[in-house]
Order: sequence, then structure tokens, then C-alpha cells
Amino acid sequence: MYVDVIAVDCMAFIYSAIILISTLILTKDKTKSTKLFIVCIIVEMVGLLCDAIDYGIDGQFVSHFIHTLIPTMSYAISGILIFSFSVYVCAVISERTDISRKVIVPSIILAILHEVIVIYGGVTGSLVRIINNESVPQKAVYNVYFMGLAAMIYLFGVICANYKHLGRRYFIALISYLFFPILATASTMIWHIADYTYASASLTLLIIHIVIQNTIINDSKVREQIFKEASYVDYLTGLKNRRAFEETVEKNKKYKNKVAIFCDLNSLKYVNDNLGHSAGDQLITKFSNILQENFPDGKLFRISGDEFVVLLKEPAIKGIDDRMSGFKKNIEEDGRIVAVGYAYGLDEDLMKIVRNAEKYMYRDKAEYYNNTGRDRRG
Repeated sequence: MYVDVIAVDCMAFIYSAIILISTLILTKDKTKSTKLFIVCIIVEMVGLLCDAIDYGIDGQFVSHFIHTLIPTMSYAISGILIFSFSVYVCAVISERTDISRKVIVPSIILAILHEVIVIYGGVTGSLVRIINNESVPQKAVYNVYFMGLAAMIYLFGVICANYKHLGRRYFIALISYLFFPILATASTMIWHIADYTYASASLTLLIIHIVIQNTIINDSKVREQIFKEASYVDYLTGLKNRRAFEETVEKNKKYKNKVAIFCDLNSLKYVNDNLGHSAGDQLITKFSNILQENFPDGKLFRISGDEFVVLLKEPAIKGIDDRMSGFKKNIEEDGRIVAVGYAYGLDEDLMKIVRNAEKYMYRDKAEYYNNTGRDRRG
């Protein structure tokens, strides 16, 4: 029994499992290359398991069928791994530059030929023979090794040809995945030593995980954060939008001493209909700037086309009446472009305070239309 090989395979299986779990947990928005990396890990783990069992049953009294099946599966999985890694390499490169999938066709053909030889050898008995309860490789095994070696050398060339696009770190990580298995396979073919191909490939998956997948994970988190922040922002004014408002109300409803200011632009429809939507956008932007100048200590939201909300907390509640009087005065001097209502409370639900502010805003808007004689719909 090859205890050393089994021990190495078991250790490699454990840290491959750790890599798999960490990749699944840490990567929420999985890119194509990340999904293929996960496939490579899973195939690698199955290969390690078969390899360990193969060496474990050597010399043991098990059925001839099992003695033949396990090494055949071990060889077959190596071809699947070559296929998976070929597609993974193509995906990693394509995320950095335009590359045709045809570039990996030769390695895929070699992987398929690899599988054909394994299947044929397994069926005809030309792959391994069982002698004294040990599986002894036959000539077909060297054809399998040759196909795998040729595929890996070809991929080596593909990676080298794309060095500029990959960069040094990615290049070294991908090359290492091929270099060590090539070395292990060549050593097995020439010196007939124990096959550490799976273990060496598993080790380099760790290098790829550290160098490539961690970068992809970090990039994914940055993109996720950017998209999340963008989903809370009103693109025209730069203020927070309705979604952000609703979440803020939900999170802050238990806070005491709250102030809500509800604003609604006057005659925005009239401006849009008569002066154009660009003029309407200018009116919206102008008022958002006024809000930012007057309430730098508040949370500002544009919750609909012409509605704005400002949320303030203690100590803003102190002197809020005087502050709002000054704000309304500024609005009147600017043509009273907005109707304003505000409310505050100590232990009340924040949404109730916002509704009260909205109610006072409608009173202010009614007063505006009564004084100006303008049509509410205009």
C-alpha cells in the first residue's frame, strides 16, 4: 500500500474542500470563470478520492471488477479535468481580452482522445492488469499520459501567448497549474514513480485561488457595492431615492426626537408642458441644491418626480420652528417654487411624522394655489 501517496491525496482533498467552501461562501456574484473554477475543484476532488482508493486497495483482497474500475475512473477523471481547465483558461483570458473559443479546441480534442483511450483500455483490459491483487499499468496508460501531457503543453503555450493580457500574477498562477502536473506526469512516465499528478494539481488550485479567485471575489464585491449604492441614488439630483427613504424609515422608526420635512414642487407639470422637460429638470436640480444648502445635517430624499423629504434627528429638533421659518422665507424669495410642511415628535413612529408633514405640505400647497389662482393640474 502506498501510504505516502494516500496521505498526500487525503491532505490535498481536505484543502481542496476548504478552497471550494470558501469560494462558494465568499463569491455571491459568480463570474463564468469562478463557476468553472468551482467545477475544476470538484473534478479535482473526485480524482483525488479515486486516486487514494486506487492506491489503498492495491494488495487488498477486493473483486477484480473494483480493482479495474477504480484506476480506470482515476485516469478518466484526469481527462475531464483537462477539459474543464481548458475552458477555465479560456474564460479567464476572455474576461481580459477578446479571444476565440477555437483556441482551446486542440486541448479539448486531446482530452477527448484521452477519454477514448481510457474507455477502450478499460473495456479491453489493455489499460491495467490485476496481478497479485495489484493494478499494473499497461501500454495504453502511456498513451493516456501522452494525450494528457500534450494537452497540458498546448495550454501552456496558450497561456504564454496571452501573457500581456493576463499580467504576471495571473500568468504565474495558471502556468503553475500546468507546470507541476506536467512534471509529475513526465516523472511517472520516465521513472515509473508513484503518480502525484492529482496532488500537484490540487496544490496549484490553491495558488490559483489565492492569486486569481481572490482578485475576482474582491472585484465582485466592489461591483456589488457600486451597484447597491447606485440603486439608492436619484440619478438627476444625487439625493437618495425612494428605496433609500423607505429603508431609512424602517431602520430609524424607533429613534426619538425626529423631524420630517415634506416638500412638493409647485407647478412642475406646468413647467414641463410649457417650457420643456429640460426646464423641469433644472427646477428639480435647483431645489435639490437649495435643500442641500439649508439642511447639510439632514438625510435628503427625492421620493417621486416632484416630492422631497428631509429627515432630521436631535439636536435638530431644537429651534426647528425658527429654522423652518427662515427656510420658508428663502423659498418665498425664490418664487415659492415649492410647498413645504414639517412635523416632529418624541416617541412617535417616524412614518407617522412623515405623514403629518405631508398633510401640512398639502395645506401649504392649497394656500399657494388659492393665492396665485393657478390650476392645480397645471
